[in-house]
Amino acid sequence: MKSIQETENQDSEFRTFLKYLLPSLFTVALVAVYTFTDTFKLGAVALGAMGICTPIITISFAMGFMFGTGGGSLYSISRGQGDRQKANAYFTTSALSALALGILLAVPGNIFIEPFAYFPGADSENIVFVLPYLLCILIYIPGFLLDQLMSCFVRNDGHPKVAMTAIAVGTGLNVILDFLFVFGFDWGMFGAAFAPACVRSSRS
Repeated sequence: MKSIQETENQDSEFRTFLKYLLPSLFTVALVAVYTFTDTFKLGAVALGAMGICTPIITISFAMGFMFGTGGGSLYSISRGQGDRQKANAYFTTSALSALALGILLAVPGNIFIEPFAYFPGADSENIVFVLPYLLCILIYIPGFLLDQLMSCFVRNDGHPKVAMTAIAVGTGLNVILDFLFVFGFDWGMFGAAFAPACVRSSRS
């Protein structure tokens, strides 16, 4: 039979697991809202154009998550060992590496933006929607990487609810800015991309 101590330890581990799992699931659900609010005024062609640009965003998120997960793990280990200086060094190295990679992707991406737009599937019908959306995305790739990296480090620092709250507030702000940029300023696809870029800039 399990001892009381073993049972209490298992309960504590399960609560810790839920502490990190539930905010992460809620965050994923909130991110889905971005797709709807970004193109609900602009129609089917615009939604298709956004779908062409989405892999660029996904790849930039994945690279930011890569730096955040790897660096965050080393950061947590160093914090657990009581070596705060080493932990801070891991954070600095991860952040600078993500920023450098983002710049290396953003600069040539903007220089060769039109041929780059046709590569994932743009055509003569939707290119007018793809280019303004992709322009904003490519300019802000460094911010996307840093946004994901910071979320990972905040969670690894023991504050998963803070990361979740930032996503929740950002989603609400994204909806408001979408209305302002797309409806108010009539910026079209550029406004739809500029809204989440502004939100992630404020979070980073």
